[in-house]
Amino acid sequence: MSLSDTDALDQLLSLATPAEEADRIELEPDVSFWRSTGRAPPAGLAYEATIPEGLHFSAGNAEVTTVIAGRTFAFRGFIAAHFRADVPLMCASRTEPGTRWTSLGLWVDARSELFEVLGDGLGALPEPRPANLQLCALITNRTAASFKGVARSYALRADGYAMLAHIHEDGRLATGTPDKRRKEAIKLARLILDQEYPDPPSLAELARRVGLNRRYLTGDFSAVNGMSIARYITRLRLGHADAMLATGIPVAEAALRVGLTPSHFAQAYRRRFGHPPSERLPFEVPRSIA
Repeated sequence: MSLSDTDALDQLLSLATPAEEADRIELEPDVSFWRSTGRAPPAGLAYEATIPEGLHFSAGNAEVTTVIAGRTFAFRGFIAAHFRADVPLMCASRTEPGTRWTSLGLWVDARSELFEVLGDGLGALPEPRPANLQLCALITNRTAASFKGVARSYALRADGYAMLAHIHEDGRLATGTPDKRRKEAIKLARLILDQEYPDPPSLAELARRVGLNRRYLTGDFSAVNGMSIARYITRLRLGHADAMLATGIPVAEAALRVGLTPSHFAQAYRRRFGHPPSERLPFEVPRSIA
């Protein structure tokens, strides 16, 4: 089945019949949410379709077997699965005979502002896992089914944003335990800052250079180092300037060498060390850089 001339998500919904609910709305530009509920016929329900490029977040209660890129995934009961499709993927799915299903999904196109926010760390194929209590409550919520027209779209939009909030929170909590790749990226970020602290890269540039989005970079950096990136840069600057003052370098020159104006440096130095930089005694034992 070719979907090259058809919107794949609408096609998937039309294939999933007989459905009691089969709704799709646009939550944001290039962000779609859909909800489908129904029962498979006695012979079961089988179909093939193309999964479009983008981020895919799904949750549901079903008895479905899906083959994507040659791998078979079994969805049984309340399940959540998220993945990132960098190219269109063919899928073949079969719902068990006579079984009911409820399926919720979010699709985020690469053009969306949410793509980088939500996409970091997602695998190229689904990894089904049990849905948590919040997602189970959302899956079983039938509020939208009791409305029609505009009221129904409002109720669906509420479900969509609730799912989006869950996905965002799930990713935020994950920043407390960064995986190996992200830990290596944080080490690289710290190395870059250690070397370029007088003129540090912007947050966006640093994120690009280490291969993380800004949300993971800032969250993981704080989790690993115990302070924000901005505070780490300030401590580096003050620590290096303090070491310069200990060798007899004038205050104004030390400030400029670490990328600060003399007035800003004097205020920050006093907050950090408890006295103005002019009172730093030359050849005194240097203090910790960071």
